[in-house]
Amino acid sequence: IFIHGSIGTGKTQVIMYLLDEIKRAGDVAIVYDKECTLKPYFFNEATDKELNPLSVLCENWDIWKECKTPIEMGSLATYLMPKAVQGSDPFWVDAARTIFATVAWKMRDQPDKNVIKLLQVLLTTSLDELRGILKGTEAENLVSKDIEKTAISIRAVMATYTKSLRFLEGLDKDKSKEPFAIRDWIQEQLASDAKQKGWLF
Repeated sequence: IFIHGSIGTGKTQVIMYLLDEIKRAGDVAIVYDKECTLKPYFFNEATDKELNPLSVLCENWDIWKECKTPIEMGSLATYLMPKAVQGSDPFWVDAARTIFATVAWKMRDQPDKNVIKLLQVLLTTSLDELRGILKGTEAENLVSKDIEKTAISIRAVMATYTKSLRFLEGLDKDKSKEPFAIRDWIQEQLASDAKQKGWLF
């Protein structure tokens, strides 16, 4: 359903009516509430989950729990770093995606891994260290000594697109919150016999 209209025409009221029906039916829902206008009316702390790093209720979203294969990590990199504008060279974004996905996947077995450590490895370690991490992978040639200026430019592209991940800093400090994955949450809701399914905000 696509709802379109100028300010004050009742779009939010229609959406709230639809959400009310979904809630009454007990169905699962994912609510993208950018302005936080819907949460006060529909969020139930007992059943629902929130992904908003500015909220104390934010779940401890974990990219390694979310991405269970290298292909899925590559898909995450694709969404995180969209294609450049038409007419520009796609190499820079593709290279940044490759390095991001490769380093993130290599970190998966580290017991103390987190997003900030991932960003530090990607953006602030020396190129020599990064070469060591990427040795033997498909991303190795992208940080070669022969193309050091190119590697620096790729890192600049990566820095532009990955800075949003810094908002995740500290989510893992609350040890009472298990690492959270959207895919697992969806499967749990669909398999649940609960009369009222949870919502993800």
